[in-house]
Amino acid sequence: MMRVQDIYSKLMEEHKEVEKIMKEIDSTTERGVKTRENLFMELREHIVPHMKSEEKVLYPVLLEHKELKELTFEGFEEHDVAIGLLRQLDLTPKSSEKWHAKFSVFMENVLHHVDEEENQLFPKARKVVDGDVSKKLSESYEKEEERQKNSLIRRFERKVRAAV
Repeated sequence: MMRVQDIYSKLMEEHKEVEKIMKEIDSTTERGVKTRENLFMELREHIVPHMKSEEKVLYPVLLEHKELKELTFEGFEEHDVAIGLLRQLDLTPKSSEKWHAKFSVFMENVLHHVDEEENQLFPKARKVVDGDVSKKLSESYEKEEERQKNSLIRRFERKVRAAV
């Protein structure tokens, strides 16, 4: 039988993966447009379902606890900022110097958010939402993330069909 991870370990694992991809993107230059485009698509495929699933599965449970409300609301806001920056990055040519500047702001924002979650929100949350509840949340999160990834793929396929 497979051991189910708690929600916090699962999210921190995903944070590491996103950070790895962001560092790879950060090391690209304007000349590496194809590499930048591929890595950016990979990043988006990881980070968008992650944020949406976190908001749908974990954050509502955390909002039930007074001591977690402020940090949780901040998390929602930081996700909104990240989504807005992702949209701007999507619309900016990957070959431009401006793209890398925007990406740096995006990366700083995400790293700040991850740091806050891992060092402030999660330790406090573990005190009130842990054990079996945390494992059940992890299972729900994985199902939601899969649903979000499939939704992202369907939207991409529609865009491709519309462009043909």
